[in-house]
Amino acid sequence: MPRPTTAIIDLSSIEHNFNVIKKHCPKSQIYSVVKSNAYGHGVKKVVGALKKSDGFCVATIEEADEFREFSKKPLLCLQGFYDQQDLKLAHSHKLELVIHNEEQIGLLEKLKLSFPSLWLKFDTGMNRLGFMQNEIENMMHRLKPYSKKIVLMTHLKSSSGKKMSRKVTNKQFNLFTKTTSNLKQKQHNFLTSVSNSGGILNFDDLFSDIERPGLSLYGSHFHNKSKNFRLKNVTTLVSKIIAIKDIKKGETVGYDGLWQAKKNTSIGIIPIGYSDGIPLNYGNKGHVLINKAKAKVIGRVAMDLIAVELPNKKVKLGEDIILWGKDLKVDELALLTDNIPYSFMTSLSKRVKRKYIK
Repeated sequence: MPRPTTAIIDLSSIEHNFNVIKKHCPKSQIYSVVKSNAYGHGVKKVVGALKKSDGFCVATIEEADEFREFSKKPLLCLQGFYDQQDLKLAHSHKLELVIHNEEQIGLLEKLKLSFPSLWLKFDTGMNRLGFMQNEIENMMHRLKPYSKKIVLMTHLKSSSGKKMSRKVTNKQFNLFTKTTSNLKQKQHNFLTSVSNSGGILNFDDLFSDIERPGLSLYGSHFHNKSKNFRLKNVTTLVSKIIAIKDIKKGETVGYDGLWQAKKNTSIGIIPIGYSDGIPLNYGNKGHVLINKAKAKVIGRVAMDLIAVELPNKKVKLGEDIILWGKDLKVDELALLTDNIPYSFMTSLSKRVKRKYIK
């Protein structure tokens, strides 16, 4: 019998979430972000569910190489390319590339390869990748010989909808729109791309020609200020209790005895651990659901196991466990453990079975 730990992934929910996003920005193209194996959900299956996407985004050339094994849809590589070999591979795969430094443009000029689209990254405040405002026009001139389609893009550093986030985001967007306006007055022809999931869900005025949703496609409302977006839960992570132990008052559980029983207590052992993607600080903070009742995770998370304090004596060996899903949101668990839902999703290891439903 295989280990009873499975991520059940509802592909129809991913399709629903895409439709919600598209309805909110009907005039924009949607490039769905499927980097990091579609945030841990399985890129091939997810791309099949997102067939209405105008294009897709991955982070690296390696991810793009895998993607091209099953899809010929427009594909943007968000980190561009690292060297001449990458550039040649990108050309053979007909990728769209983000250009964020002058060395990349130098290689383009050296090899003289053309691409379906080149995305010029404008650093409006993230201070990570991209060109500054006074460099944009020159870089755009240099890119035009190598693609008929140029996209000026930026990346939002904070798009949660909170007061401080709104201030920061508006500053970025104002700089972006001021720059695009000046460029268009000089007859430059290009498309624009601004919003990620937060930009789409939390702001009403950040629309551009191409939006790049990621987290929201997978059902997360993390830091979403609006209740109007009815995103559906995508993943339910399930397992079973494989052992039950009765612990006396004063006894400890797990490595280093980080949890001590305050009374005689029954505990259950679940076959999932940090090697599967459960964060180390989940112990004594997180909880699971057993028959819709919360059961606190206790002690230190081990490589392959976690322990929970059973809510009552009715719980039996082999009882089903929900680690997260519709009734226990991954967003909630992220907040409980000072984490983000991205890390929960992308950290699920390959040894966690994926079961796809629709």
